[in-house]
Amino acid sequence: MKSNVLVGKRIVALLFLTVFVSGCTQQAAGSTKESETLLNKFQGIAVLQFAPLKAQLLPGASTYLQLRIRNNALGKTARNVTVRIEGLGLYHLLDCVSNPISSDDLYKFNSKDAVELYDDIGGNDIYYIDISKTPLQQYCNDECSEDVTCGNLYAAALGYCSDEEVATGACEEEIFLFDKDRELRVTEHGINYLFTGDEYDFMWGIKAPDDPTISGIYYKQNIYYTIHYDYSSENYFSVVAMSDEEVNRRRETGESLKVESSGSSTAGPLEVSQVQVPVYFQSVGGSLEHTFVFNVVNRGEGSLAKTVNKNNTLIVTIPEGLEVTDNCKKWWDEVKCEDFEFLECEDTIPCYDLAKDYRILIKRIKPEELVGTFNLQVPFKINPTELAFLRENNIPLKTYLFKVEMNYTYSLEGFTSIHTKPLT
Repeated sequence: MKSNVLVGKRIVALLFLTVFVSGCTQQAAGSTKESETLLNKFQGIAVLQFAPLKAQLLPGASTYLQLRIRNNALGKTARNVTVRIEGLGLYHLLDCVSNPISSDDLYKFNSKDAVELYDDIGGNDIYYIDISKTPLQQYCNDECSEDVTCGNLYAAALGYCSDEEVATGACEEEIFLFDKDRELRVTEHGINYLFTGDEYDFMWGIKAPDDPTISGIYYKQNIYYTIHYDYSSENYFSVVAMSDEEVNRRRETGESLKVESSGSSTAGPLEVSQVQVPVYFQSVGGSLEHTFVFNVVNRGEGSLAKTVNKNNTLIVTIPEGLEVTDNCKKWWDEVKCEDFEFLECEDTIPCYDLAKDYRILIKRIKPEELVGTFNLQVPFKINPTELAFLRENNIPLKTYLFKVEMNYTYSLEGFTSIHTKPLT
């Protein structure tokens, strides 16, 4: 009988999955240029909607909470997108109506044995429940006295594959609606990629408290969401070097010494903007030190996330013909070789050697540094070979293109309200 129940669950899960995914596909395909303009240049992922399908419920009634997001068509592919809801109050997730969970009910949510995990919300070490232990025990440390509920469990499965399907590799043991859900709590959903211009809907089933619980009083609850996603941007800025002979000619003729430089940037919440600094080279003598200057500002509605991975880095590519000076250490990091796969070194590498060997500079960005405007400079000289070429050929102007790439994890937060009206 138990296997029949599981098969039935799987069919319902697959049917819901088919309907849900097809709905998302239609929404993405139905996007228009007019709707795309809702996103501005300083948005990566934007929340288009966060609301219950029915805002007011009767006691014990159920609805779905919907979070719809879109990735900017002018941005880059978002990766590792995770959404989490919090603050359910007296409301329950439809999968979390039992508290604590019995050993039998646990099969509906998680099939893994006890595995330690870190609860970044409460700061407690919580464990998967080991379903081999009876009776059901608590798995919190000394700082935690609550029974473990399905809200602390990972991998809320929609259903299960048959033994034959698992044996043949047709599907894995559990079936999940979103591709990252295997590693997430039931209050979370996640997808590995959200491509530019695409929309995605996330859903949670929620159940209102019963009438005795709210004591016949009108009940309102704010439910909060948090989104984390990995994003990147590419920014190109030109620096124009002018010979001293060209400077003299322009002064004699009354022309402006300012040369408009070009640039381009992909969309995203972190703005990179160039600060114009003149660059001149002499017809005789050695090369002078110059600077490429730019600012980074958070223009989005969220914040840079604190991460323990290798994200939140800024990389500048140095144009050919230029060489970075040793003064780079005032602004740029000495990096660990093991942190970047493309670095072929053993321990650490200072910025000067990084620029000389790989033609890049790297800077870790901390969230607190983006509270205001974050300024960075690249000190450089025109190298001797390039300078000789400019002089021998009487070249008055030369443009050098800098690439500024940012890789970071960004967070967005928001909330919605849901209401329960008493029966009397």
